[in-house]
Amino acid sequence: MHPADPRTLGATLTEGGCNFAIWSNAADAVELCLFNEVNGKLVETRFALSHRNGPIWHGYLAGSEPGSVMAIASTVLGNPSTALALMRQSY
Repeated sequence: MHPADPRTLGATLTEGGCNFAIWSNAADAVELCLFNEVNGKLVETRFALSHRNGPIWHGYLAGSEPGSVMAIASTVLGNPSTALALMRQSY
C-alpha cells in the first residue's frame, strides 16, 4: 500500500488503482480486506492502511479494478473487529 489522498473519504477508483481513506479516531489499526475467487474458493487478502493523517487512515492499492469485493476491518484497544463495511466497487 502506498500513501493515498486522505481528503476524499471512502474508496475512489483511479486509472491505476483505488484510493482508500477511512475516518476512525478510535482505531489502533485499519485493514483493507480484498476478496477474490480462486479455484472456486473465496480467498481473503489483507492490506494495512498504515498511513495516517490525524483520524484518517489511508492507502492506495495499485491495480484495483471495478467489481472488486472488499471490506474494512479495524482494531480498537487491541481487539480486532469484524468487518465494518462490505462494499463492491462498481465504478
